[in-house]
Amino acid sequence: MDVQKKLDEIVAAVGGARTMPMSASCVINRAELLARLEELREALPGSLAQARELIGGREQMVEDARREARRIIESAHAERGSLISGTEIARHAQGEADRILAEARREAAEIRAEADDYVDSKLANFEVVLSKTIGSVDRGREKLLGRGPGTDEHGRDDSGAPEPSADPQTRREQADAYVDQKLATFEAVLSKTLEAVGRGRQKLLGRAPADDLGAHMAAQDAAGARGARPSSDAEFLAGLADPGPVPVPLPAQPEPVYDGYAAAYPAQPAAHPQQDGYAYQDPYAGYPQQPDPYGGYQQQPDPYAFYQQQPQQQPQHPQRPALDETSFFDTSMINLEQLHQYGQGR
Repeated sequence: MDVQKKLDEIVAAVGGARTMPMSASCVINRAELLARLEELREALPGSLAQARELIGGREQMVEDARREARRIIESAHAERGSLISGTEIARHAQGEADRILAEARREAAEIRAEADDYVDSKLANFEVVLSKTIGSVDRGREKLLGRGPGTDEHGRDDSGAPEPSADPQTRREQADAYVDQKLATFEAVLSKTLEAVGRGRQKLLGRAPADDLGAHMAAQDAAGARGARPSSDAEFLAGLADPGPVPVPLPAQPEPVYDGYAAAYPAQPAAHPQQDGYAYQDPYAGYPQQPDPYGGYQQQPDPYAFYQQQPQQQPQHPQRPALDETSFFDTSMINLEQLHQYGQGR
């Protein structure tokens, strides 16, 4: 029931009542007015309770709204801090990436420059070696054909150059032996160059010691370099107690002619000949060899021969350690057939 409507009806009934003459009073139906007032009194407590409930709900609603507003504000502050922090981290990461990239480019440029310098020096040394080898072959040809004394630019005689002879067969044999000797020397130079290339590639590709260990174990399993493996500890200790073969002293090497290159190519023990890296077969293997005037270019011990052969014989004199080389040049420009033609006088 609407309380406001009941009040309006009571006001309308009082306003529409008949007035008393000469008086401010009016005539109204008492029973009807009392009935309306009773209805109003009955409806009033419910309306008041509803009003109180609405007022209480308003306070709760306002409090909930305030809490939601505070939560939204705190969330906005946290999001703002996160965005600021993320932007700073991204800026720092970009700066660090730029620094690392610049440092990598600088290191790459330095490595490229060092590699270029190293290749240039190796090519220069190789050019000198080839020039001296070709010069020695030319002097031998001149001496063999009687066109010159067969000495170098310093007036020193080439001890390996053949002596001129009137017999064509003797001259041919001497020429073949001399050319074979020079080709063997050149083979040693090429083998050293090939070893330097291999070591340089391994260092460039970052070869790890574990790779050498794996190659060593594979070589032992495949070739049986050290014989059958011991089946017990007693056999292993017996093998350790067994004395090894006594090393045989090597014959003295001939005196090198070009001392300036003896340090770059130290001598190799004669017990382990170097394998030709280009699989070149010597066509003059049946002719006697003369002493090598380029003894300074003898090969160095194979650094991987330990994994494939029996223990090496000890030389009389300690050899110089091998240089740490990282070679990048290609030796395919060397033509052995052309050198052979130089020796044959073609």
